[in-house]
Amino acid sequence: MSELPKGWTKVALGEVASIDRRGVDPRNILASTRYIGLEHIEAGGRLLHVPTVGEAGVRSSKVLYTPDHILVGKLRPYLAKITVAPFFGVASTDILPLATGNHLEQRYLLHYLRQRKVIEKLTARSAGANLPRLKPKSLMDLRLPLPPLDEQRRIAAILDQAQHFLNSVQSATAASFSVLEAAAESLAADWSGRSDAARLGDYADIRTGPFGSALHKTDYVPAGIPVVNPKHIRDGELRIAQMEMVSPAKAHELSPYKVRAGDVVLGRRGDIGRAAVVNDSDLPALCGTGSMLLRPKSGPEVGAFMAAYLRTQGARRILKNSASGITMLNINQKAVRDLPFPRLLGSTVNQIQRMTEATRASRRRSEQRCQRATDLFASLQSRAFRGEL
Repeated sequence: MSELPKGWTKVALGEVASIDRRGVDPRNILASTRYIGLEHIEAGGRLLHVPTVGEAGVRSSKVLYTPDHILVGKLRPYLAKITVAPFFGVASTDILPLATGNHLEQRYLLHYLRQRKVIEKLTARSAGANLPRLKPKSLMDLRLPLPPLDEQRRIAAILDQAQHFLNSVQSATAASFSVLEAAAESLAADWSGRSDAARLGDYADIRTGPFGSALHKTDYVPAGIPVVNPKHIRDGELRIAQMEMVSPAKAHELSPYKVRAGDVVLGRRGDIGRAAVVNDSDLPALCGTGSMLLRPKSGPEVGAFMAAYLRTQGARRILKNSASGITMLNINQKAVRDLPFPRLLGSTVNQIQRMTEATRASRRRSEQRCQRATDLFASLQSRAFRGEL
């Protein structure tokens, strides 16, 4: 459909919305106030755990937001970090709090901005080679179709329901690790406190990611080889789409930190216990400064189980107890190497291999369903904003 339906018009975003630029001095923020940084918004817009100002150690000026705002991440706009928070708080200055006017429904605009073609348009308008940023003016110059308010609300309600369905499919995909997770928890309980338990270092070569002197923020580029840091490990997966990247030449310099399929990447600071196995689809990639690289000695088939074991409550507790740091916990190689680990006898290895294959097969089926649901949702979005619903 080339023409808009009757009663619709096309406007610049700046005509129907505004950026709320109310800043606040950190000395005037209560420690219990919620704080949202870009690291608390997943690529695609899902809001992750949001800490308080006190927990996050906020020391610089921030911007205020309310549940009525749409929060738009302006750094690396291709990540589509666009969300709505159901509470009041403060946000990083790399986030634009967008307030809708009387003629624009908040949820309608949220769905419009999250469309892939809109994200691509905003990315093309961003400035900066290494870390592209979306300029506020570029956002406000964006043109969008504007139906009457009642129609906006109807479209938003339909897309909300479709988004809820897509979220449930994505959650089911994340839950496909359950068989391996349960086995890891069971083995962890069986071997807990046993004097004949092995050590993780018996089964994996362990390397800490590159020091800061070898990898600087200025080394990051818009496209290249992904670098895995703790914030990119979520729900037992590597979130490649969210990662900073380095050039192939820089990746060659950091070749000792290249990961292989079957390796395990473990976050060594912050939220202890973030671990994920590297899959073929994650390659190529590098272990980042805040991570450790574990390479199973007996072969890649043990990697998925090893990552699941590191995520168990028992393993997390032991690693936390050996961590240093007050504001941010850090673990070293010795703590990981000395972590009690089940003895992988022949029958146990065979069992792990069978469970790993079952988990992978379940994962593949879940990912296929998730991709179909994602494609259907994108098609529905496109039709909605053409007035075809």
